[in-house]
Amino acid sequence: MIRNVALSQRPGPYRTAFSYDLRPTPADLEASPEAEGRINAWRKGADGRVIGLVDYTGGMPALFAYNIKGLHLENIDIERPEPLPEGFNTEPVIVS
Repeated sequence: MIRNVALSQRPGPYRTAFSYDLRPTPADLEASPEAEGRINAWRKGADGRVIGLVDYTGGMPALFAYNIKGLHLENIDIERPEPLPEGFNTEPVIVS
């Protein structure tokens, strides 16, 4: 359960928070000697992106919960800018 939380979502100066992090991946833990990056920190895939960073579908929500069974949200107050900045999800809460 998540309850009694107040969030203020604002764009940051570097605009880098548009993905969620599923690291470490097997590529991080069992890297080949020629792999670029640091073990258990970051590795780049063939596409040049860091392996394990996944873009939020539809943009970044204020609250994102992934693969959590039985999650209950209660008394969640979310403040977001109007109009929403580019890259923000129109839905403030995404539970998948």
